[in-house]
Amino acid sequence: MDDPHILLLLAAVAAFVGLHLVLALPAIRARLVARLGTGPFRGLYALQSTVTLVLTALAYRDAPYVPLWTVPALAWLPVVLMPVALWLVVGALSTRNPTAIGGAAAAIPAGDALPLTTAVTRHPMLWGVTLWALGHLAANGDLASLFLFGGMAVLSLAGMAGIDAKKRADPAFDFAALAERTSLLPLAATLAGRNRLRAGWADALRLAVAVLLYVGILHGHASVFGVSPYPPGHDLPASGVTSSQ
Repeated sequence: MDDPHILLLLAAVAAFVGLHLVLALPAIRARLVARLGTGPFRGLYALQSTVTLVLTALAYRDAPYVPLWTVPALAWLPVVLMPVALWLVVGALSTRNPTAIGGAAAAIPAGDALPLTTAVTRHPMLWGVTLWALGHLAANGDLASLFLFGGMAVLSLAGMAGIDAKKRADPAFDFAALAERTSLLPLAATLAGRNRLRAGWADALRLAVAVLLYVGILHGHASVFGVSPYPPGHDLPASGVTSSQ
């Protein structure tokens, strides 16, 4: 724990997660926007996010591998979860999303059918990030991954609760109507009979995009990140790279 790279990673993750959580607090955000203006605030927010994220990535790259658990079956979790995570992210980016930044402008009228990913959960983007983070955390099972992926999972889960709280407190947003048709937990509203899953050609296209991204990530993971996405002993013959974590 006294390794400087581990300490730098812990500090970078704490800064990235902490600043996002603090700046998302309505009182602090409103005070800073009033003092700086909306444009400068967003610029500074983006700058600190970029700087702390880059520092986090560099520290994680250089951090030593300190194993915490070894469960071979868990190494398959990212392979299984990433198609779902990518589908949720693609859906969140390509449909009206009431809980996204500026979501009031993307509110879904009561009579309109819900986008498929929104019917699954009103936080498809953050659930996509959560699945990515938890899958990689479980598969790697080391200290650096606990800090990185654990921090990202905490930020995403806290973000869902925070967005719901802000929407609920916004008099211009009908959160009750949204909550009646959607759920924070995936598929909870569907299983409770509060919505129905409807898919069309556009959803088939989104699924195809997610599959293509998934295949691209599988084949490029070793080259880009230096680690095979497959568990040890299960690498594709052409990959030439074995799993190191």
